[in-house]
Amino acid sequence: MGWILNGIYFLGLIVTLPWLLARSHRRKLLPTRLIAGGLPVRPKGSVVWFHGVSVGEIILLETVLREFTLLRPDVSCVVSCSTDSGMLEALKRHNAYLPFPFPFDFTFAVNRALNAIRPNLIVLAESELWPNFMTIAKGRGIPLAVINARMSPKSTKRWRTFRHLVGWLLAKVDKWAVQQPDHAQALETLGVPNERILVTGSVKFDHASHATDQSKIQSLREYLKIRDSEMLWVMGSTQPPEEKIGIEVFQTLRKNFPHLRMAIVPRDPSRGGEIAEFARSLGLKCPRRSLGEQPGEAEPLTLMDTIGELGILWNLANFAFVGGSLDGKRGGQNMIEPAAIGLVPIFGPHVWNFQAIANALVAGDMADLVIDQADLLIKLQSQMNQPDRQKTRGLKARQFVQSQQGATKRSVELLSNMLSKVV
Repeated sequence: MGWILNGIYFLGLIVTLPWLLARSHRRKLLPTRLIAGGLPVRPKGSVVWFHGVSVGEIILLETVLREFTLLRPDVSCVVSCSTDSGMLEALKRHNAYLPFPFPFDFTFAVNRALNAIRPNLIVLAESELWPNFMTIAKGRGIPLAVINARMSPKSTKRWRTFRHLVGWLLAKVDKWAVQQPDHAQALETLGVPNERILVTGSVKFDHASHATDQSKIQSLREYLKIRDSEMLWVMGSTQPPEEKIGIEVFQTLRKNFPHLRMAIVPRDPSRGGEIAEFARSLGLKCPRRSLGEQPGEAEPLTLMDTIGELGILWNLANFAFVGGSLDGKRGGQNMIEPAAIGLVPIFGPHVWNFQAIANALVAGDMADLVIDQADLLIKLQSQMNQPDRQKTRGLKARQFVQSQQGATKRSVELLSNMLSKVV
């Protein structure tokens, strides 16, 4: 099976080589991943290998690693990731855990990485199930766990089409720590035994309530030059066409709310140029954070085309739009972080990645669901015109997030129990 997959991967590389070469400036880790390079020296004693695909998973692992290290100080941890942006974030947040590129799923690369790390347990955050990696790890007797796992209705439906093949892959995982009961049910329909599944809740509730460094908040406030009399609307993790929609809504709102400011944080920072170009076509200067451009006093719009600053920026916001929810492709981004701060998040209808959480927030009048550009304008105007009601709703949102915490503790206890059985 491994050599068959090797052949498929090799053919895929050949076919996509022109595209990969054209994007090589954005995918610098790919050559290293192909040969399993950049591997750290294995720490002494027992080792747990944590893997996060990209920035979101790497950030999520922060609370998990902190709690796991406190629970098991006798164990060393290492962290891998799959993307360039994820590696930069891992080096910033997890440098003590020897971040390294996750090997591509060729058997020789996987074997080289496993020979170097020799983990006693492998922990995958949310997703990225590679068949060669999981098969070889299981062949070596290394237990596998997936934490903060979720199954969207779309992926469940797609996977059911290939139920037997998918079931073979999912069976490689020894324990699933899932976010919601419906995620557990979805896994069971794909053949995962009930005893391998534990509903822990979402680790993102715990991470969202983690205190942000006040010096970082103040530094960002000084960069944006936000005055006490001004209000800030943050559009976070946006996808096209959300930036265009937001900028047009912002210009309309400014007619009645001249002290309103806006900051856009695109999901893909490399799109900063096209977003700024559109804003400037409407007469907005739109300084870009990634280029070191400084906003002027009371600059209406700033483009935060950087990585890892959205969590800080929410702390400065009065109003929050959570992206990837109007485009119909992404399935929504994390609305827990702004809710934890006491904001009333606004998002579109396409939030299957966080469906249960979104439903609870909307049903409890702690968030606003919008359908289109006109609806976004109406909901924002309503929030701005009712500050007392907005404050009450934000308090409810923060209390809701606090009530959902505990997933990290349950997850690390599961991992510790798994480790105790093999070391």
